[in-house]
Amino acid sequence: MQQQNDKCFLLTVVAFLASTPFFANAKTIDTGTAAPYVTETRIAASRQVGDFSLEFAETTPVPGAEFRYALRDHPELRITLTARGTGGMSDEEALQLGTELYRSSTFKEVFSASQYRDIQTTEPAAFAIPLTGSNPAPSLNGMVFDQRYNMLLDFLPERVEMQSRDFVFSRGMHVIHLSASAAVSRIDRSTFEALAARAARELVPTLSLSNIGRCGQSPDRNDRHCFATRADVRAQEPVDAEIVTIEYEPHDWKEP
Repeated sequence: MQQQNDKCFLLTVVAFLASTPFFANAKTIDTGTAAPYVTETRIAASRQVGDFSLEFAETTPVPGAEFRYALRDHPELRITLTARGTGGMSDEEALQLGTELYRSSTFKEVFSASQYRDIQTTEPAAFAIPLTGSNPAPSLNGMVFDQRYNMLLDFLPERVEMQSRDFVFSRGMHVIHLSASAAVSRIDRSTFEALAARAARELVPTLSLSNIGRCGQSPDRNDRHCFATRADVRAQEPVDAEIVTIEYEPHDWKEP
């Protein structure tokens, strides 16, 4: 019965995510006259980033990739990093939509139908990650918000009070979401907040997003993380990394 409920829960989540405009705004491209704007995306996550170790990498039901990291000496902390394509919308629009998605009442109601109860979410606030390599160093600007909820765990008879800190960014035509969570009883709040921010600052910049297609011929291809061929991508991908490949239909992406 639990397996059936989990399946129904997953299908509900997928249906909700699929109803968001990430790909709803994509227009059909006449492939007879032009190649699709994006045909494939390769998302690479480093296996080791400082004290953070990659535990698994996989595709998501809605086109994207999910990565789970563990932090040395902090087994109580769960860190999940996801990236989903935006279908060609602007970074500003994608950031706003991504933040609304992960905070929305519909999303909370979906989760409340399964393992989660009594979800409380704070208002989002600005959060910036300094990026190295330029002088002055630019920043990756995003949003952060907190959640508190009770979660049902299979191996415990009672629900566990949980806390999470969520970060949302838009980069390389993808919405990036990092979520750090832990049981309230296993870590104090100040330590949790510090470790969550550390995870965002260290992991998000290392995520390699490479879009392949006609976008690789555009003047702003570097800003959009676009390449003309798969060979161009492989030449610059991190060596010690897990790579998730996502293939798209011609109508999935519009040209910005």
